[in-house]
Amino acid sequence: MADVTSIPNLDPCCNSLLLLVFYSYAKLSRISYRVMLSMFQGHSLLLSYRIACLLSAISFTVLSSDSHAQSVASAVVDSIKSDEISKYPNGEWLIIRSDAFEHFIDSKVQEKLKLLDHELSGSISKHTDELLAKDTTLDVSNADLGQNETAVAISRTNSNLVVVAAQDDKMYELHMPYYVTTDAGNTWQSRRMPAMPVNGNALGDPEIAAAPDGTIYYGFLVGAPGLPVLIAKTIDGLNWSYCNLVPNYPTPGSADKEAMTVDNAPESPHFGRLYVVFTQFSPMNEEAKIVLSSSDDHGETWSNPTIVFDSFAHYSHVRTGTYGEVYVSFSSMYDTAAAPRHYFASSTDGGATFKVQQFAGYIEYPRRGVNWACQLKGVNGPRAFPYTTFQVDLSRNRIYMVSGSWRRWSNGDSSAVLYRTYSDDRGVSWQSALALGGNDNALHFDRFYPWVAYDQSKNKMSMFYYSSELDKTNLFTWPFYAELRENGSFGEKPLSNYSFDPRYCSGFGHPTFIGDYAGSDAANGKFAAAWTESREGAADGDVFASVIDETTNEIIVRKISSALQFSVRQESTTLRVNYQLANLSPVDLNLYDIRGVRVVTHSIVATNKSAEDQLDITALPSGTYIARISQSGESQNQKIEIVR
Repeated sequence: MADVTSIPNLDPCCNSLLLLVFYSYAKLSRISYRVMLSMFQGHSLLLSYRIACLLSAISFTVLSSDSHAQSVASAVVDSIKSDEISKYPNGEWLIIRSDAFEHFIDSKVQEKLKLLDHELSGSISKHTDELLAKDTTLDVSNADLGQNETAVAISRTNSNLVVVAAQDDKMYELHMPYYVTTDAGNTWQSRRMPAMPVNGNALGDPEIAAAPDGTIYYGFLVGAPGLPVLIAKTIDGLNWSYCNLVPNYPTPGSADKEAMTVDNAPESPHFGRLYVVFTQFSPMNEEAKIVLSSSDDHGETWSNPTIVFDSFAHYSHVRTGTYGEVYVSFSSMYDTAAAPRHYFASSTDGGATFKVQQFAGYIEYPRRGVNWACQLKGVNGPRAFPYTTFQVDLSRNRIYMVSGSWRRWSNGDSSAVLYRTYSDDRGVSWQSALALGGNDNALHFDRFYPWVAYDQSKNKMSMFYYSSELDKTNLFTWPFYAELRENGSFGEKPLSNYSFDPRYCSGFGHPTFIGDYAGSDAANGKFAAAWTESREGAADGDVFASVIDETTNEIIVRKISSALQFSVRQESTTLRVNYQLANLSPVDLNLYDIRGVRVVTHSIVATNKSAEDQLDITALPSGTYIARISQSGESQNQKIEIVR
């Protein structure tokens, strides 16, 4: 679109109005949007957005006295009539359909929209009669504008309480929406957060995290100077209070795409600490850093943000390890000079410093030039990004990672692929990646937008993702559940009997938008997921949720031999070790400090299954340590306090 500020023969008021038109288009791109925001900091974003959408329809009337303005306005209206309506038959018009300004659109456009409604009514969903997982899917948000970007948390003290965060096109700018069930998904309430305690607008990018004490945190971006992150908290899912603002990195700019987690590891010195990681853009978005802040008092005070990665990157994800490690994954941006990379950062000092390394390269989904829009389903496919998601098995500090990429196949097909890998050494090395879907034929279908969950009580890893594997045309998409098993296999099941075509799913003012991510969580035998789809002729995206009781399912539990036993006790400057072995194969006996750093390594050459050994701890200071004995792939841990 032409630079409207340079159009001649327009008075300042007309220039301002047309500039808002440009602003509405800029809003569709998160990066361009950040640049434009500084020009409109004093306005309500929702008001500016609605005015901008209206201008396309009313500018001809408002500027009728100006011939040049008439031609500009006419071109805009013509693009709605002939280009946008035909190119995106279910997209741009959804904004126009709002009751607030429906009457501004002329009768011919209205007639065409009604025709499109009729034509689309039979093409939104595709039913499958295959045997599926228990379908507990509930439409928890049936509004006339789009809802998307879901995040899910199951209370760690009441697994019947599940909270879903989302952004909603129809919500007022001072309130973020959320959905809550107190009976494990049988019934849902659609609610909105209290008014914010700061001046600004709720921009979205909702994220959510559950703490071991039962607190659930809900974070989102705020449209105010500096664009900070604001977090609210609840115990019952119904009553919320706001935390203090998370500080930005101390340079001008804006935060984006925040992620959260709570340290849930009992052995961690930072047990209960809340971590927030986000991308910090510079004022003109020529730079972007991944930064992290933390709170030890439920969000009342925050640490100054530290840099995780000082280069252009996005889509960060944060989790914690067994001994208080902080893990962050993220991806290089699509417009960097280097080839795209997925990165992993680890910290053993509570997030003060990080060690960063690449763990995988990837291929981005084909793009069509603007707004990160890709051709995942052809030229009118939804905006999508092959991000990373991971969880940690706290019983052994194993990191399970799922990441996205794009692949072209020898027969000419191409598809979005998800890869699963894991690391047992804090992300230093990774096992060979396995593709979700099994063999090559099954992989020729799009699988995207994963979110990994790990139930620590069951030693079970599961995940949500979108998949088109049940449609030979690779268009119709189902919400899927996968159980990622120890032997590398996947138990894949659709979460719903219904699919949707993501090309006909709008939100956030974008004609093909299902959000930039979806969410899931698992705890105490429950798995919960929430996602965006459209059903029964509705072209806007609605939020759906599923809560599955996994207690009756087969649980894959890691085998621990009852024959391998040991105990340790301190005797002055040595640790006395008594052990019972399963056999006489080699045995490793290691000692780790509370950060998970190995401080003593010892090999046992056993001549008897029952014996005694000792470790020299002269050089070790007082503190908490973990002793681990390992044999034939099995292990046992014991915590010990060393006292001087």
